[in-house]
Amino acid sequence: MGGRYEQYPDLVEQLSTAKSPQLMLGAVAKIYYAKLLDVDPERIFCLSIMPCVAKKQECALPTMRNAGVSVQNNT
Repeated sequence: MGGRYEQYPDLVEQLSTAKSPQLMLGAVAKIYYAKLLDVDPERIFCLSIMPCVAKKQECALPTMRNAGVSVQNNT
């Protein structure tokens, strides 16, 4: 771990492992709606436009993959 985790090591155990609302919606779209609409999940793309650069880091985490459907970071 580096960066912000070194400043407050006593709080690391309290960090949430939950996905952000954007990633949760992406998972719902690629699993639930893909099945509901009978569409290949690889053909569904979720796009968020926002000023938070932390989302790019979050998206790159291997723990933010869902049901074998990869998330691409095209920047």
